[in-house]
Amino acid sequence: TMIIISHDRHFLNSVCTHMADMDYGTLKVYPGNYDDYMQASMQARERQVAANARAKDRITELQDFV
Repeated sequence: TMIIISHDRHFLNSVCTHMADMDYGTLKVYPGNYDDYMQASMQARERQVAANARAKDRITELQDFV
């Protein structure tokens, strides 16, 4: 196990097999290289944005009902 900090995505793609992302005190580990991490991270963000939009719509429905 090695911890590598780099801004060189080509280097990260060639040497990394897992990526760890620390965001707001939460650590998420993604399998694959940097490009795999970016794709998985963007998909996770899109799912979260969609879930937030559904929750907001549901809150509006409930408030209108009451």
